[in-house]
Amino acid sequence: MKQLLRLLRQDKGFTLMELMVVIGLLSVLIGTAYFFLNHTVMQTQRTYNQTDVEANIRIAADRMTREIRQATTIYSVDNSTIEFLLPNGKKIKYYYDSRTNEIRRLVDGSGYNPITDQIKSVKFARMETDGNKPNYNTIVIEVEGAVITTDHKGQKKYDHIQKLQTKVTPKLMRK
Repeated sequence: MKQLLRLLRQDKGFTLMELMVVIGLLSVLIGTAYFFLNHTVMQTQRTYNQTDVEANIRIAADRMTREIRQATTIYSVDNSTIEFLLPNGKKIKYYYDSRTNEIRRLVDGSGYNPITDQIKSVKFARMETDGNKPNYNTIVIEVEGAVITTDHKGQKKYDHIQKLQTKVTPKLMRK
């Protein structure tokens, strides 16, 4: 008991050198932990952005494919626009708005409904041939999505570019 009391009464502290060594070691450990944590957070954000882009282009392609499959008449197909008529008499138009990076849907020419964003480009085309036979009723849809950011000069920057291409033939136009 006397030895314990003697140890507790000693006024011995840490030297400046000991404190500097401990602080140095702690800073190396904390720096290493921060590096790994920051890397993990950045990788998680990249993966989230890529998944979001993939989901956006899949949603857009699925929606357009479903409606085009129901079309009775296809009025026009150009590079970034398609217009067609549904059995219920509604005229549908899908087009790409490069200003907002959205695919938009018009019903009977009134208003617009954005389908999805983060789209870099959309291309609609009639399929020229299917094997050796002409097949003008099949529509080829190509949707390209990306994480779109702007740099310090205001220029668009595209990361994680994903493409999806699908072909659809309206049910009532099949031969």
